[in-house]
Formats: sequence, C-alpha cells, structure tokens
Amino acid sequence: MRTAFDKHRERVFHDIYQNSFDQLFHFTRKLLGDHDLAKDVVQQCYTNLWPTAFEQGGLEDARRQLFTFAKNMVIDHRRREVTRIRFLQQLDDGQQKDGAAPLHTKEALQDIEAAIEALPAKRKHIYKLSRNEGLSHEEIAVQLSISKNTVNNQIASANEFLKERLHHLRQ
Repeated sequence: MRTAFDKHRERVFHDIYQNSFDQLFHFTRKLLGDHDLAKDVVQQCYTNLWPTAFEQGGLEDARRQLFTFAKNMVIDHRRREVTRIRFLQQLDDGQQKDGAAPLHTKEALQDIEAAIEALPAKRKHIYKLSRNEGLSHEEIAVQLSISKNTVNNQIASANEFLKERLHHLRQ
C-alpha cells in the first residue's frame, strides 16, 4: 500500500522528469550521436536519481545531478569505446602476424566469460554492472541499495578470483 509520502515522492519525481527530460535527452543525444543509446543513458540517469529525488534541494539541483550523471556516463561510454577499439586493433594486428591468433582469442574470451559466470550471483551482478554497464561504484551502491564499501569489496574479491582463475592467460 502506497503511503502519502510515497505518493508525494512520485509526484516530485514526475515533476523533475517532466521539466528535464527533453533537454537531458537532446544534450545526451548530441554528445553521443545515437538516439537509442541516448535513450538508454537518460533512462539510467533517472534510475540513478530515483533513490535521492526527494532529497534534492529542488528542480535545479535535480537537473544539475541529472546532467552530471549524463556527462559522466557519456565519458564512461567513450572510454569503453576507446578500449574496445584498441582491443580490436590488437586482435587485427595479431591476426595479421599469426593465423592462430583468432582461435587463441576466442578461447581466451570463453575462459574469461566462464570465470565471470563462476562468480557468486551477487558478486557477478555487481561486477557486470561495473565492467559491462560502466557504472561507478557509487552508482552501483545507489542502484542496489548497498554501501559503496560493499561494492568496493565485491569488485576487489571478483578481481582477485578472476586473476587467480585466469592466470594462464597472462603467459
């Protein structure tokens, strides 16, 4: 059953959404150049804002927070893209030098995926939010309603496990 507080909180969030969506979407689409990706980023911005929407100092504070989320998510996306492009270039360079490289790369990727899947469910979810979705530890903590310290510990444990499990790939 929804309380009066919950209804008020939803109204506040709705007002924030109505007064900021168009500008936030256009800002994000302009930075990314991709309509669908911009929609995903904007949706994630509102998801990140929801836990603290009622605590915001007003519409302008919420808008500032949303635009900061969007800017940071675009930066994270660009960083991931640069990393992906570099990785693909290295793969391409390796294929040109050694015809066996694609097979080794495919096997390595399968080993990495299997190791990630072997993580405990909660740790795997946190790890994927960090690595695949590019969320910061703070964003993950807010989204999952856990402490940032818990996120840090889970990521560190996942990295340690993966390092041990995948040591053969570093040779």
